[in-house]
Amino acid sequence: MFRLKPDIVVETPGGPTVLDTTWKRLDPADKTLSIDSADIYQMQAYAHAYGAARLVLVYPWLQGKSSLVREFRSERLRGADG
Repeated sequence: MFRLKPDIVVETPGGPTVLDTTWKRLDPADKTLSIDSADIYQMQAYAHAYGAARLVLVYPWLQGKSSLVREFRSERLRGADG
């Protein structure tokens, strides 16, 4: 009924890596960088559907915001099964 297709899927020896792009802007003043929770839920759905080993949200480059160029790590997302 609903199409569940990420923008890019890269097959790697460790399992698929799912990349999803957005045109939303990150906000360095916000603790969460203004990442929308709906995007996180969507990535969780991709992880389940594709058996993804890694998930990547891709945001546009902001000229002059080199402080945002860093790897954003979060705690491993856990589903209801632990």
